[in-house]
Amino acid sequence: MDTELDPFFTITDIDGTEVECEILVTFALEETGKTYIIYTDNTEDEEGALNIFAASVDGDKLFSDSDEEIVLNEIESDEEWELIEEVLADLEGEECDCDDPECDHNH
Repeated sequence: MDTELDPFFTITDIDGTEVECEILVTFALEETGKTYIIYTDNTEDEEGALNIFAASVDGDKLFSDSDEEIVLNEIESDEEWELIEEVLADLEGEECDCDDPECDHNH
């Protein structure tokens, strides 16, 4: 299946406010048997860093053409967080191929 994933989606926060979010990356982990989504609401923390969130999702729903609602599930354990952080560290360590000397390689 070669379905292109829309990088933007809307969540409703606990106050009932709709917030547009952007998918940064999705991946599956054999160790947990789950699919994960790393996303941002494009806001920054006090230090100016982009706020990034992680959740597990039903991969079959995520990559289907269905308009069915995707449920974001909380990360359940410290071990699961460690696995996610390892993937993110690997992704962060990949060099980009741009020639910009001021590039922070976060694109």
